[in-house]
Amino acid sequence: MSDEHAGRDRDLPALGPAGARVVDCFAAADAEALSVELLAVMADLPVADARTAIDGLLAAGLLIRTEHDWVRPAPELASQSGLAPPERVDTQSRRQLVTHLSAGVEHATALLQEQGQRRPRSTQRRTGHQSIDTRADAITWLVTHRAVLLAALAVAVQDGDGEDAIRLASWLWSLVPVTPALLNDAEWRDRLARAGENAAIHSRNPHALGLLLDLSSACAAQAGDFARAEEQRIRSTAIWRRLGEHDRLVAAMNALGVVYRDWGRLHRALDVYFELIAECQLRDDLRGHARALHAVGLTMITAGRSDSAVEYLRRADRAFRAMPEPALVEHAHAAVALGRIYWRQKQFSRARRCFSTALALLVDVDDRAADRVRALLSTQDGLPLPSSADGTAQ
Repeated sequence: MSDEHAGRDRDLPALGPAGARVVDCFAAADAEALSVELLAVMADLPVADARTAIDGLLAAGLLIRTEHDWVRPAPELASQSGLAPPERVDTQSRRQLVTHLSAGVEHATALLQEQGQRRPRSTQRRTGHQSIDTRADAITWLVTHRAVLLAALAVAVQDGDGEDAIRLASWLWSLVPVTPALLNDAEWRDRLARAGENAAIHSRNPHALGLLLDLSSACAAQAGDFARAEEQRIRSTAIWRRLGEHDRLVAAMNALGVVYRDWGRLHRALDVYFELIAECQLRDDLRGHARALHAVGLTMITAGRSDSAVEYLRRADRAFRAMPEPALVEHAHAAVALGRIYWRQKQFSRARRCFSTALALLVDVDDRAADRVRALLSTQDGLPLPSSADGTAQ
């Protein structure tokens, strides 16, 4: 038994070493509440022994049950024994917390990426306080552990494990879009963003910081938090520009333009896309240039500027044709968008030529998209065209 646990036993003589170790876990994790299983992992105790110690602490009024199998320290704990001060925290228990929760997040990620297919029993692993076998289990586990997951990120950074924290934050961001309770919790997303950024900064890893900012922005945009999405994308574009990572800069600028379009700030979107056109021309990035012209055309459609939209979509069509390696699907979307404008202008022959171009591009690469274009071609002149997923380009 360590000296610190022996001292704790003198303060809490009725609880024994297991009780003292459980109490110390709260200071180690710096978490408001912990589950029985997490306490067992951190205290390196069998679950049954941890539960017995926790029951004793509950009976003594030193812990309070918050929900099934989760407990938090009572205010009386400080006066009767107190949580271990920072210099006496057991770093091994902190590492066990981070490792255990990281394994749970990794397993949840694998399940959610498998689109709900049940894993073979031999590969299932017990994580958290319940077995995670399905997508629903994974989502429930993430929501239940949301607070302690942030605590684990902070613990990893404090202990110098910044790369582990970056990896955990990246996994969590990948799960936010498919976990509505996390996606719609703006405060939790903000805390995750700050924790991940702190890990990247402490690790002196600007590349990881840019990636985390991009992930944070994408989730904020999906949640309709456009101001936050804008802020994070602007920061990431500055990082990619400074690092000279052109492809990531182009992706971030395109995403920022979409944020502005969805936000209704079309003039800002156009500013971004015009800057992107110049950036791609400077770098001889033919694909990025064609995509940016296409994006300007779509933004002009949204703004109700049909003539300008035609100009930029025709330029996009020429740019896609000039590429040595064709971008068939993207080129087809631009052709359909142009055809739809011509149709609204009652230039039906021109519209059909655009749709025919799109069909020729798609016929061997995307059957469903090709069928949607066939539906456009089968529409009689003057009748409304079938709607599409994005209203313009399919």
